[in-house]
Amino acid sequence: MIGAVLGSLLAIPLLGLLTFVQVLYLESLRLRTRDLPSIKFFKEVLEERIGIKTDEGADTFSLIKHALLIVLGIAYYIWFGESFWEALLAALLTMIAVCFALPQLLYRRTSGRFLLPLVAVLKLLAWIARPFVAALKFFQSLVDLTDDTGAQSEEPTPAENIEATVKIRYNHPGTAATVTPLDGQRAMVKLHVPQRAITPGQAAVFYQDDLVLGGGWITR
Repeated sequence: MIGAVLGSLLAIPLLGLLTFVQVLYLESLRLRTRDLPSIKFFKEVLEERIGIKTDEGADTFSLIKHALLIVLGIAYYIWFGESFWEALLAALLTMIAVCFALPQLLYRRTSGRFLLPLVAVLKLLAWIARPFVAALKFFQSLVDLTDDTGAQSEEPTPAENIEATVKIRYNHPGTAATVTPLDGQRAMVKLHVPQRAITPGQAAVFYQDDLVLGGGWITR
């Protein structure tokens, strides 16, 4: 019982900080990031210190956050004397307060510099999660290979094609492309000029001038 209580009290602030880091990675994937001190500090200093690329970091810290949520849920269950509903209520309140309200507050109201002393911890957790992230991407690639819905659908007509600028990663300058909407909330993108270092898992955003048309994750 005491171990569950202490574990919960330690896991709650750690969960908030990890979710804050995840938010920073996710916000860095935006086509036009917000002009906030935290995102500026993340791009200029923190991301390099952690040593994980933006697209990979978003997946890594998302996995760590959800794993910690599971552990915290189990700790709550032990803490509340194996009362399922009390543990569930505590977990829901924690998710609202620690996984949403607190990270957004830190993102909008702080510079994020307080994370610098925790870089070693963040790197260690990311290193532990790396094999699991790689396994998830491997299984995702298997699903993509066995997904034949694209082959069964009708060929898109030229009228469905959208000429747009595609931006890959937050520091990519953008390149002209033809975007064709497909079934299943997917799209086929044909770049007019080949680009280097494009890999599955990276984010792509489509826009025309200042208008964001959409975006998604590169699968192949």
